[in-house]
Amino acid sequence: MNLRPRFSSDYICKAEIAPDPDISGLGVFSSFIVVTWITIFVAGVPAIYEAVEIFRSDLDLQSFGIIAAKFQKLIGPLCDLQVITGIGIIIASWSQIHTINYYHEQLVVTYWWLTLNSFWAGRVNYLDFDVEDDDIRILQRTWNDSQGPCYRYEDGSTPVPWMIGLCLFCIALLSATFRKTKIFVKWYLDSLEIVNQRLEEWYVTSQQTREKTISQSSGLPAAVPQFGQLKAYFMVALSLTCRVLWFIVVLCLDVWSYGNSFAPMTWCLNAFFSSWDTFIAISTWRLNQTNMKGDESQMSFGQVLPLCLIGSIIFSAVDIFREDPDCEYMTKHDASDVGDCVVENV
Repeated sequence: MNLRPRFSSDYICKAEIAPDPDISGLGVFSSFIVVTWITIFVAGVPAIYEAVEIFRSDLDLQSFGIIAAKFQKLIGPLCDLQVITGIGIIIASWSQIHTINYYHEQLVVTYWWLTLNSFWAGRVNYLDFDVEDDDIRILQRTWNDSQGPCYRYEDGSTPVPWMIGLCLFCIALLSATFRKTKIFVKWYLDSLEIVNQRLEEWYVTSQQTREKTISQSSGLPAAVPQFGQLKAYFMVALSLTCRVLWFIVVLCLDVWSYGNSFAPMTWCLNAFFSSWDTFIAISTWRLNQTNMKGDESQMSFGQVLPLCLIGSIIFSAVDIFREDPDCEYMTKHDASDVGDCVVENV
């Protein structure tokens, strides 16, 4: 995103921010960031395993799979903690709706986005859209700049990509809703499958051509230019590049149009958005400390509680990692352990 100065440097912010330790205190502030990145990290292990498992399914991945299964179970308590803290900070700010200032309101919004992105990074399979009963609330806000320009930078990026994404999302919903438009969906999916097959056939053919060229030129002297081999290697690299680019384009289009995609891809995007929200939270908190008229370092109950909740993650992690390997994983990858799992379940 492009951040550009809105006001010249000689302007001075005259705002005085009243302290609110339960929103912008160091305990609350740090707990949201710490829990967010713990969730991102824990959710990243199953996502990496899912991506690696596509290319390798041998026994070398068995130990990694057991660890990934335990991390997957740890996502549940983490997401529960995210829901509790996220809803809690929203309720706390909503109870102060008539007195809360703009600075603390922006921190609450950033906390919410941190919670939301990390939650969906862990619960990718929960992404489902049902807008039948959604309500729309229109909010009106007034702006008073009598205290001077306190936010000197604004987002200079264009909203066009997000608008196009919303349009694609509407098209996807409409095409999946009406019976006649489902023909378009079938044609689109069939077209993707055809392109995938053509790219795969091209890659396999180029590999076979490369092997054939190497075998034919094995008896030639080393001084003879191997143009055939160079061409074969170039075609293999070109076909592989096209397959990778096509895979990335389809995944990005899935996220752009519907908000859901291949789990590792969705995790990467949520991690990126969480990085941006972390930067926003830290910069907002740090740049406004000079305007704070009071002490927010007092460790009240509202600051201590989120830090104590982080400790609950340690207890959940110890319980999960002390358990035996997940029976569901073992029955999927090792048939010899099925009997033991059945006995334990009984």
